Amino acid sequence: MKMKFFKNQLKNNLIYKILQLFYGELSNKENSLKTKMIRIICRTPLKNIFYKIFILFNKNEKNQVNYTDIFQNEIMPLKALSDLKNHGIFKDIKIKSDIIEKINNEASNKFYKVNRSEKYIKINQKKKNDGIYIARLFSPEKEIKIINEIIFNNKIIDITKSYFNCEPIFHSAQIWWTFPFYDKNNNLQNPPGNEFGFHYDVDDLRFLKLFIYLSDVKKENGPHIYIKNSGKKTFNEHLNRRITDEFAYKNYKDNLIEIIGDNGTAFLEDTSFYHKGTNPISEKGR
Repeated sequence: MKMKFFKNQLKNNLIYKILQLFYGELSNKENSLKTKMIRIICRTPLKNIFYKIFILFNKNEKNQVNYTDIFQNEIMPLKALSDLKNHGIFKDIKIKSDIIEKINNEASNKFYKVNRSEKYIKINQKKKNDGIYIARLFSPEKEIKIINEIIFNNKIIDITKSYFNCEPIFHSAQIWWTFPFYDKNNNLQNPPGNEFGFHYDVDDLRFLKLFIYLSDVKKENGPHIYIKNSGKKTFNEHLNRRITDEFAYKNYKDNLIEIIGDNGTAFLEDTSFYHKGTNPISEKGR
């Protein structure tokens, strides 16, 4: 009993949490030293100071934009900027169906990295209850060229440029498939590592992510949930990137946005705000 009490006290100790933050980020073998340091800075109140310094010395080259009409609806840049600044998300985007179809056709023949392992499969090899809950395709824009028409679209670039107050840098693209995860007793569970839990990202000092549904996403497919107006963090929240569902629904219940939509539904989001992809129920996943 005394040992358990000591462990709980240790976990709640501020110094322990700070050391845990540093250890967790520095021990990640997938990231470069530069990325590790940026992620640590982004988990402190110093992030905004570093970003202001970055803006002063910003010398990013101007992006080579394209003017292909990729949208099914009219994009309002001023509304997009207002929504991003006020809430952290702009969700009135719909990508044309022929573009989504081309991406899906080409992506279906690629090999996806499974879970957090070094195993790769094609999506048509996925079987029910095979333990696969995430399949990721890295840098798809290198082979699926039409993705670049989205990345470097003039309206997307203009919105991000206005949000950052500098020329944006394209960081990366990924295609994710997520599937239901079952325990050994065939009960639906949140996968290892709390993959479908609320968290915020620390990819850089400032960043936006454009999410695009490549499949129809309804309740059973595990829709994306975003907590608007959750950008400001307490000191404790800087140290802990994750919050429980219970905490989120109790403290942010009026700010939760669940995004359901057909394929092509898209939203531009500052994921330094809390968000999550929910656990799919349907075998089709998301």
